[in-house]
Amino acid sequence: MNGTPRRIHWAVGLAAWVGGAAGSIVAPSMDSLGLSTEGSSPLLGGSAAIYVAFVLGGVAGAAGGALVAYGAGRGGHERRAAVAGAGAGILVAALAGYVSENVAQWWATAFFQAPLSAGLYGGILAGLVAGVASATILRAMRSEGPVRGHERRFATLVGSLMGLWSGFGGAILGVYLAMAECPVFAAGGTTYGGPAVLAGCGFEQGAVAFGAWAGGAAGAVSALLAATILPLLSRSVGPGNG
Repeated sequence: MNGTPRRIHWAVGLAAWVGGAAGSIVAPSMDSLGLSTEGSSPLLGGSAAIYVAFVLGGVAGAAGGALVAYGAGRGGHERRAAVAGAGAGILVAALAGYVSENVAQWWATAFFQAPLSAGLYGGILAGLVAGVASATILRAMRSEGPVRGHERRFATLVGSLMGLWSGFGGAILGVYLAMAECPVFAAGGTTYGGPAVLAGCGFEQGAVAFGAWAGGAAGAVSALLAATILPLLSRSVGPGNG
């Protein structure tokens, strides 16, 4: 099996895919099971929380599914590991859906009237996730064994590109949440013009650029670290799993 992905890699990949795809649907649906969408700032408990639930559910579901499948498949039971990982990923995503409203409220409060900071940190978080994910996928597509220097450099490059693209989305979501408590925006209107617009309540195009650049840098760093650490973890998997 040298030079090809091993069966445990397929189990982990399948569990991560199911956990991420299903989790991005399950987590937002938790809002209908009791999360408040009423009050003076319904955006915080409504659409803003749904966006956060979608992202948290996808990321948590994929990560949880992959970790459980990897741990369960080390003994050679890859099929059961894939099923267990997928189920665990969906469960973790559902739990993420329950905390999504609190996360949305915390972000909106912490970065209120600070769209540049919101975009920067949103891009960094998205870049970190994208870098680890890209390095993990690259590792799963190659054979076991030590990683050479050029492979780490390639993983860093891919992580940087994925982090750059993800940073755009992370920055936009971060700025959107930061404006959730702006009077006009929370009321469903526009943040451009009008007496209710406060300083820092307009959409900052520079925040998206900062988030993208920060995401690219964060993706490169996290991909390099993941490409270095993952081979050490995979050594504990016996050769009988392929």
